[in-house]
Amino acid sequence: MYPHWSLPGTALDGEFKIYLPVLLPNMLQLFDTDDHPTRQPTLEVLSALKRFGPTLDEYLHLVIPVVVRQLERTDIPVVLRKAAIQTLGHLARKVDFGDYSSRIILPLLRVLSSNQLDLRPVVMDTLTALVYQLGPDYVIFIPTVNKVLLKHRITHPRYDSLVGKILKGEPLPMDALPELDDASADAAYDEGLTAEMGAPKKLPVNQKNLRKAWETSQRSNKDDWAEWLRRFSVELLKESPSHALRACSSLAAVYHPLARELFNAGFVSCWTELYDQFQDELIKSLEAALTSPTIPPEILQILLNLAEFMEHDDKPLPIPIRTLGHHSTRCHAFAKALHYKEAEFHQSPSTNIIEALISINNQLQQPDAAVGILKFAQQHHELDLKESWYEKLHRWEDALVAYEARQKEEPLNFDITIGRMRCLQALGDWERLSQLTQEKWGKASV
Repeated sequence: MYPHWSLPGTALDGEFKIYLPVLLPNMLQLFDTDDHPTRQPTLEVLSALKRFGPTLDEYLHLVIPVVVRQLERTDIPVVLRKAAIQTLGHLARKVDFGDYSSRIILPLLRVLSSNQLDLRPVVMDTLTALVYQLGPDYVIFIPTVNKVLLKHRITHPRYDSLVGKILKGEPLPMDALPELDDASADAAYDEGLTAEMGAPKKLPVNQKNLRKAWETSQRSNKDDWAEWLRRFSVELLKESPSHALRACSSLAAVYHPLARELFNAGFVSCWTELYDQFQDELIKSLEAALTSPTIPPEILQILLNLAEFMEHDDKPLPIPIRTLGHHSTRCHAFAKALHYKEAEFHQSPSTNIIEALISINNQLQQPDAAVGILKFAQQHHELDLKESWYEKLHRWEDALVAYEARQKEEPLNFDITIGRMRCLQALGDWERLSQLTQEKWGKASV
């Protein structure tokens, strides 16, 4: 089995571009050196080039001549020539072929003129993609192409429609070509390749081994929790149904940073394979870890990152939002805490949640958001406002007014008096602060 070079390019997208100068020469050399009976390596390279897409812009002078040479070769399997033509058609939708149009179109016409009838439909599809890309610039090729089409009685409705609009000076329709995406067009493109090479099957997951690794009992100090995370991370990779992740398990066992880096990926790959009973047990272990008073902050942060990762992957863990929000605040992950507290507020608004949201927004230096929460709660939920909320927002005048109004109702409440003093101190009103102090000093309890 040859490696899927296209996978890193698909995953990294534009960030993969920096590796192309090293990889491309070796990949293109394979077209001439491939002696495999089914030409699987060459088919893999063509599939990779198609997925690299716009990252090939600076290397078209290397790629196009090699691919074009394949489509004209008569000493290779037809499936390979067809794949080369389809690769050009796919790239025509993503890469600017303006400077290379004649070097592509003329070889395609020679294929149309040959006796290889199986290749004509894909050639016409690729020509249609070129028409759509070149637009009015394609006019110079129309007479030559039409001559070949008439000679061999070749028709293609979509091509004819686009050429007709170009000759009339009409704009090309936006939906002239079917949409390409990795889930549908790529699947059709790779159908023959997958049939020959065999689609990789998921590996079996030993759920009992995983359960032994995630067990959190007998963890009482920092070293215990570090060993728990190390073992659990490695076991997730060992039992992952993914061939790629399982291949990393041996290295991860001796190089723990790799195990930590792949922890989320390993978890989600195993999570979907677990029976409901094991999922419930795993959640209980994670909750026990989150609520443990001895768990180190860095490991708590890793588990919170896992919960966030699963939520982004549309597989949220069934852990109460209140628990996640509380422990996010506990390890000073205020952005996460804000997310969970806002979700909790929408579910069941209360004065405690509002106070927590105000504090978190202040920690994130977002006072305007804190004020907005206060106004929203007052307008839509009719919650009684606490004087301390105004203090947290540094709205000292409003806090002072609220404290003074409440002092009239509870004149002997010394906590309210202290709140008034804090406000007067923040406002720099020393005269009123002195008067209030003298007034209340005699009544103060020692």
